Amino acid sequence: MPRGRDNGAYFAPLNNLKLNPETELFLGLIHLTDGVEGAARRSSTARRYVTDFGVATECGFGRRDPATISSLLALHAQVADA
Repeated sequence: MPRGRDNGAYFAPLNNLKLNPETELFLGLIHLTDGVEGAARRSSTARRYVTDFGVATECGFGRRDPATISSLLALHAQVADA
């Protein structure tokens, strides 16, 4: 999800999401540029609409500068622990 999308309207469609029991939902709410604070803000809003989800980056790791990977992995750990 885009960095600035932390409003309820963005997450509201999750209210109607029906997943198979074996399906795990991951939300791409982690951005290195706004860290734990930004992820927590997006996560808090998302939890109003869906309670069971994992966290990930918006676009993955494939096109990132390799020098940022360690920091991004550390951020994932921090957000997941929160």
